[in-house]
Amino acid sequence: VYRRRTEFMQPLYALHEKCASAFLDYNPDAFNGMCIRASNGYTMPVIEGYLKAAESFLNAEEAFLECTNADRSKIKGEDVIDYYSAKAGALIDNLDMLPNWCMYKATGKKLSALGLNFISDALESGKLKGENVLAGFEKNVYKNFLEINIPADADLSRMTVGTLEETIEKFRLAWDEFSRLSKEKIRSLLISRLPSRDGADSLSVEVNAFTRLSKSNLRGSGLRALFEEVPELVKRVSPCMLMSPITVAQYLKPEADLFDLVIFDEASQMTTAEAVGSIARAKSAIVVGDPKQLPPTTFFHSAYVDEENLENEDLESILDDCLALGLPERHLLWHYRSKHESLIAFSNGMYYDNKLCTFPSPDALENKCRFIPVEGTYDRGFTKRNKKEAEALVKEVLRRLSDPVLSRLSMGVVTFSGAQRDDIERMLTKEIAAHKLDAAAYDRDEPLFVKNLENVQGDERDVILFSICYGPDKTGRVSLNFGPLNQSGGWRRLNVAVSRAREEMLVFST
Repeated sequence: VYRRRTEFMQPLYALHEKCASAFLDYNPDAFNGMCIRASNGYTMPVIEGYLKAAESFLNAEEAFLECTNADRSKIKGEDVIDYYSAKAGALIDNLDMLPNWCMYKATGKKLSALGLNFISDALESGKLKGENVLAGFEKNVYKNFLEINIPADADLSRMTVGTLEETIEKFRLAWDEFSRLSKEKIRSLLISRLPSRDGADSLSVEVNAFTRLSKSNLRGSGLRALFEEVPELVKRVSPCMLMSPITVAQYLKPEADLFDLVIFDEASQMTTAEAVGSIARAKSAIVVGDPKQLPPTTFFHSAYVDEENLENEDLESILDDCLALGLPERHLLWHYRSKHESLIAFSNGMYYDNKLCTFPSPDALENKCRFIPVEGTYDRGFTKRNKKEAEALVKEVLRRLSDPVLSRLSMGVVTFSGAQRDDIERMLTKEIAAHKLDAAAYDRDEPLFVKNLENVQGDERDVILFSICYGPDKTGRVSLNFGPLNQSGGWRRLNVAVSRAREEMLVFST
């Protein structure tokens, strides 16, 4: 018995050594019991069966550890069977998550093959939370791109913030100098074209007539008579004239080819009837405008339409008539005003089919269009104002005017109703005077303004503050009447209103 026990003990102790990493709490006395059973009739095939079973267990253990990423150090000191049972139980309890886990592991392998394992490593280590995976991925891609491409480019590798700002400052100074020299050159050219009073030509006669009229302060005459008496002199002295359509009709005689070129700005707000007088006095015309912005106001116009001759009826503006006639077009697609893409994103998407070319900002992920909720009520049917909203807006304007940094930015206030505009303007005037902020508000290149939708076209400021005004009344009811926005072409008014800001836009609303 002792000899047989000794023969069988050698492979059993070898098995014990082999399984030690898994059966760490295995009781060596079990070997004694196994050997006793072997001496009582167990044969070698039985022992070999134990060995094969143990080997199968070890293979299964290795496979389990590989597929579960289990760490041997974590199961040290506890029963491996209990550990595996708990793991298997957890897998069974979360069986519905198994497809997602398999998909994650497959994606992790693909990322690792592409050299992007930094994503899964950061996620599994806990450095990266699940909801920030995309942002973390983008940040790492940007970081890797910068680290690889900037050193590889000779110009970029030498560029610093200081050199860039220095280049910008040099360009600004050169531009200012160019503008100054251009003005001086134009003035010099105009002076050189002035005729002599002592000459014998027609221009000298006109100079004498002009001198006489100016000394008499146009007594017994007017501007129209002046223009008629010195037509050639006017062309020499003032080859470019800035006039409104009414001024053209009032002061210039109805004569063809008075000008080589007439240019209409903001043509979407000019009716054809107003523009035709200027067009008739010029050899050619350039009509500049945006058909997506405000048409001419029709408040003072007759609503009469000749139903029998609709083809002869004017369209809303001279711009619309030119487009309808199929005149040659040039589209300006570079958006210059907004210094952040978020300020023009709405108009670009809703009205311009995303055709506007915008310049990306260094802080492109931020949004410069902010919503400021106000707990107020719209006084529907009475004052038609929103007092709480006006107070919140005025408070923000005063805060910015009092701040030495924020006050550098010009501001404009836009309202969706005339009543709200009047209320805000009255409150601002009072508060600005009380806080002695008149200089910061008005004594500047771009003074603070308060306007409604109807008359803000053509204006722009660094910061635009909106007051929506409309909202729930005292009973909580929200009327679907939003003033000018409900009228025909209200979308144009909205387009004008939301594209006035250069730096920031604040929207106050209940």
